[in-house]
Amino acid sequence: MTAYPLQCLLSARLFVSPQRTGGRLYFISNMSGRLSLYVMRVGGSVPEPLLPPDIALPNPDHLGGSVVYRPLPELGQILLMLDQDGDENYQPVFVPIDGGLPVPVFGDRFAGRQVFCTACDAQRNLALFNVDLRSTANHETWLADLRSGELTSLGDSAYGNYPVTHDADFNTVILADQYTFGDVCWYLWRKGEGERRLLFGTPLGERSAETVVAPNGLGAAVMVGDDGLLFISSLFSDNYGLTWLSFAHPDEARPVRVDGTVHRGAGEMDNLKEGFANRYALSYNIDGASWVYAGAFDRENLVFRVDRTLVGEGELAAGVVEAAEADPLSNTAALAFSTATSPAQIYVLGADDSLERQTNERILGIPQH
Repeated sequence: MTAYPLQCLLSARLFVSPQRTGGRLYFISNMSGRLSLYVMRVGGSVPEPLLPPDIALPNPDHLGGSVVYRPLPELGQILLMLDQDGDENYQPVFVPIDGGLPVPVFGDRFAGRQVFCTACDAQRNLALFNVDLRSTANHETWLADLRSGELTSLGDSAYGNYPVTHDADFNTVILADQYTFGDVCWYLWRKGEGERRLLFGTPLGERSAETVVAPNGLGAAVMVGDDGLLFISSLFSDNYGLTWLSFAHPDEARPVRVDGTVHRGAGEMDNLKEGFANRYALSYNIDGASWVYAGAFDRENLVFRVDRTLVGEGELAAGVVEAAEADPLSNTAALAFSTATSPAQIYVLGADDSLERQTNERILGIPQH
């Protein structure tokens, strides 16, 4: 067996969290020795740094699937979550879309607190922020108009008050309180209706010592019109599955059948994201590898019909999707994908099944297999 120096394994650079905006491709990389934000043309060009060299971005994995950054072309800015020397007190800042110095979006409003951006709409310039006060156990949630800087409170809770999903106009938001793993309550907040109200689950304050609450495993969710929620839960499967909850009958969660998947092996459903034109991306972790499908939800028959395999076959087989973001301007998606023998590469996936690799990162000194 050939022995290779450790330096070979350390030679591969990270290319993660890609986002396409028109003809430009943004991504995070450590090509300078620390994580920073870059942009290049779709199809390939010399990457342009967007931040000064002394600024290091947090590892996107530490932000737990929340928004790390979002280009806002209409405002000429990039919303970026940044901490100070790794203190994990993430703060929302604006960076000019062509690069420059970061400026706090809300001044010192959230100084010394940990802020997560759970959603950001680049067309409406609206965002949701969840704030750990650090000084108390409570978490606040705010709806922000990034154009005007106006903040609207969505309440607070000692158990999270974490935004799960929202409607297109951010007039309706689902908020989650979590007590232990898989033990979650959902609340409904509507603009103009005051405080949030319980939608699903049993709040801790309503439980006695004798109350037995089975874990529900409430996870990723999307709002389907004004009718209800399509979401992932463990209510009907220990490996997680799709579930439907009607706003008219929130006490009647119902299982949703998934048709058309082609993977084999053991694993679980792990994510659900909204795509274009009432279509969704459904993700699985099967034997440690990512499978991602596109499909539509048949509300009447409670069936999710898969009509396209996005990840799991061909060049995107036997690996892991680090992140994937859809771009409504080009009707494409940018994703970072790695395997056991290849570092993360950036791809652009088209609606016509085209797949264009944007990077060619490799491990130096070790032959490709």
